[in-house]
Amino acid sequence: MEEVGSTAQVKVFIDKKKNRIFFVFAGDILDASASEPLPAITRKACEQLKQGFTCLADFARLNLLSLPDIAEKVQGELLRAGVQKVASVWAKDSFAKMVVDRSSEKVGSEYDSRRKPFMDRALAEKWLDE
Repeated sequence: MEEVGSTAQVKVFIDKKKNRIFFVFAGDILDASASEPLPAITRKACEQLKQGFTCLADFARLNLLSLPDIAEKVQGELLRAGVQKVASVWAKDSFAKMVVDRSSEKVGSEYDSRRKPFMDRALAEKWLDE
């Protein structure tokens, strides 16, 4: 895996062999200015993968997310770039999960139909590999 970019709360990696983007979230995402680079980092990662890539977003260590517009921008970038499947990994149902779920609905059914939440990262990866 190769790191493409990061913010204080998110690291973004790609695996060209698997044709996959990995987002690893941790802490609290409350500050828009700290998260502002995330859509551009996402675009950069997408440009390095082939059409039909997959995405794993690991939210297991995310405590709080209060920036639905950033989530919508990132999800929009993934959809425009041709993401095939998006697996999200959660430690538990949380306010952050509700924010992500709601923002994916706003992006549209085309994106929302490509995503699936999991409580187990191994199961999420297995689903993406299918």
